[in-house]
Amino acid sequence: MRRSLLVGAALTTLLGAGCASDPQPRRDGGGAERFTGFAGVVEETGNYLAIAVLGERVRMFVCDSADEVWLEGSAAKDGMVTLKAGGNKRVGFFNTQQGVGTFWIGGRLRSFKAAPVDKPAGLYRAQSPNRNLVGGWVVLPNGDQVGTVTLDGVNQPAPRIDPGKDTVTVAGERLALKAGDQQLSAGG
Repeated sequence: MRRSLLVGAALTTLLGAGCASDPQPRRDGGGAERFTGFAGVVEETGNYLAIAVLGERVRMFVCDSADEVWLEGSAAKDGMVTLKAGGNKRVGFFNTQQGVGTFWIGGRLRSFKAAPVDKPAGLYRAQSPNRNLVGGWVVLPNGDQVGTVTLDGVNQPAPRIDPGKDTVTVAGERLALKAGDQQLSAGG
């Protein structure tokens, strides 16, 4: 999936139809940022995706158990997020208010719908301290999950996780398992 990430002007036109009602993160009376998780499936591919939104910070993970891509961005006040991969390369958009988005992957424009979810559904990540081992998982509300582990640059299917636990063992290494809100609040 990482092969050719491109962006085109057509992305913004595909965000018109919505599937969720105002899931945009809001601030409570005390000014604290509210976390919102999303999960869904990419149209035409069946790849799972999960999105974590905390204030303006956004992280998205798309995978099919053999390959994966991590996207990040910042939410504007209107709920629009410009998704980037590998630094500053724009590859897609997500509308947090409507729960729809698009991104370029494998030379094709892909559309997706992502509904707001509550834990244990959502985005999970584990990473070794030296960053040579990174695992990502998408857990859907029905309990289905898919994950990918990248070890020294090589992708492989990830072991099943227990979202109620705070660790996962991958390739013999015990790693901290972080849910989406933990990833964004800690910046990791």
